[in-house]
Amino acid sequence: MYAQSVLIADPNPVIWQELSQTLSRCAPQRQFGFCASSDEALDRVDHPASRYDVVICSAGFAEAEDCFLLNGLKCLSMPLVITGGATTLASTRRVLQGGAFGLIRLPVDDHRASHTLLWASELKKILRRATAYRDMLNNYAERLHDCRRDHQLEEVLLRSCAVFESTYDTWKETIAHIEQSVERLERAAITLEDEARIQAYVQLYELEAARKMS
Repeated sequence: MYAQSVLIADPNPVIWQELSQTLSRCAPQRQFGFCASSDEALDRVDHPASRYDVVICSAGFAEAEDCFLLNGLKCLSMPLVITGGATTLASTRRVLQGGAFGLIRLPVDDHRASHTLLWASELKKILRRATAYRDMLNNYAERLHDCRRDHQLEEVLLRSCAVFESTYDTWKETIAHIEQSVERLERAAITLEDEARIQAYVQLYELEAARKMS
């Protein structure tokens, strides 16, 4: 279920190893993939067979090249979780303000990191389901529209008007149910994003306070 669910993007293989080993403690059921460039990360996320739930990278890597990776992942509806510590407060804040999903504070707090990864995975599941519902919605809308324009079907409808009206009404009801489902999923996604963002800023403020006291 979680095969290759977390993609770590960083040009330094040492970071891959250290971060995956650390996160494996708090998320042992997950498997980690690795890549060294923003282009590769976007290609792997956008692959039809991709099952990644979240991409993790440093704040500096996320905002490199005019936030190329951050903006690309937003276009692909892929949650981005950034890593940041006391020495990267400014870039961490900028990337969070730019739309990153959450923060894994360095050194890693297992409990918080586990929750952040869980929220990111749940968000991705919601987004996948919403996309499937929207595809269904488009399919039903096209079928509903085409029924009124199909001349061959028109002759059949004249002989089976009652059946058609029943089917037509059923399709309209189905569309309404799908629309309601999409709305509920969108509200759930917003709730998850808000919670992750709040927790990210709490950790950011803690890092700022710790630096002032040191």
